[in-house]
Amino acid sequence: MQDENRFLKINFEEPSNFLNQDAMDEVHVLFYSEKNVLLSHFFQEDKFLSSFLKKNITINPSNYVIVRSEKGTFLLVRRKLQKDIGFTDNYLEELGGNIYNSLKSIGHSNVKIYEEEAEINLRIALGILLGSYNFSNYKKNKSKEKNTLNNVIFLCMEYKIIEEKYNEMLNIAKGVFTARDLVWEPPNILFPESFAHQCTELQKIGVEVIIYDEAKLKKWAWKPFWLLEEALENLVELLL
Repeated sequence: MQDENRFLKINFEEPSNFLNQDAMDEVHVLFYSEKNVLLSHFFQEDKFLSSFLKKNITINPSNYVIVRSEKGTFLLVRRKLQKDIGFTDNYLEELGGNIYNSLKSIGHSNVKIYEEEAEINLRIALGILLGSYNFSNYKKNKSKEKNTLNNVIFLCMEYKIIEEKYNEMLNIAKGVFTARDLVWEPPNILFPESFAHQCTELQKIGVEVIIYDEAKLKKWAWKPFWLLEEALENLVELLL
């Protein structure tokens, strides 16, 4: 079964226009359009901050811009609008993965993401989870990994709705993590018998698992031919 500690902590909260400037380990993720229009409107009342961020968006053509100021650290992310071509679930999940890669090595442990749309947040959250995947079962020195990011908070007015749906995203991530783990295992660890044992673990969550040993495989090897023969006999009867 999955170790729950390997997954990033992702929570959903009601947004606030107040920035905690004393929290030096936080990064604030804001989105802007491909036409350099800021899409995250939570800090519009702060005219100085809004102007400062828009200026950085304009002068920097990158899709991911890290801005440090006296009011905090910001990651400005360019993203498509919902009406744009290519705005799909896959696009948002890839965006989440890129956000994770942009943040994981800058030394901050907490991230706040400001996005109003609940469904967009869910897909970005899944992308962040999948992007955080790491297989280090056989690494001798795990301390060399510099990732300090361990907590992501999405700020959205519909945060309660997202919380109810998030478990589905988390279950998808758990399934992907399991598949990736199996791919990375060396052949002396993962072979047909041990793979079958791994599959039996799925019974704990209600999946029906049937293991075919050599005798059963020999018995069922000819079944397709039996089915074909039966189908041909039925066809002949219909033609007659």
